[in-house]
Amino acid sequence: MNIKFEVMSQKALINKCYEFEEELSRVRGGLSDSMDRNAELRYRNTKLVRVKKKAKGKIDAASKRFIKESAIRSVLGNLVALGIAIPASLNDGSFTPYLVLTGLTSAVLVPLQTYISKRQEEV
Repeated sequence: MNIKFEVMSQKALINKCYEFEEELSRVRGGLSDSMDRNAELRYRNTKLVRVKKKAKGKIDAASKRFIKESAIRSVLGNLVALGIAIPASLNDGSFTPYLVLTGLTSAVLVPLQTYISKRQEEV
């Protein structure tokens, strides 16, 4: 029924307004249900954890664990790199003690840089 609103009677306009209001409430309800369902699906497998704010210059347990893992990865990575670089440099005659010193220094500097950055951050 596509009648212009200008030619409708007052009673017909009131009925049309009620129909629109009912349709609007159905649409809003469906949208609300859909949003609630999406939020429930999104947060079903998440867990909220409340942690204390870390003061600047302090190292908490999580940061210590991260620094330790960073140190282990750095040392292992540099040992593997030296294990490849030393035989290769011995083979072509370009071996110098500087090569070993560079690998060991970078193995020590990476955890130190991580420690300093964790001390500077404020969470």
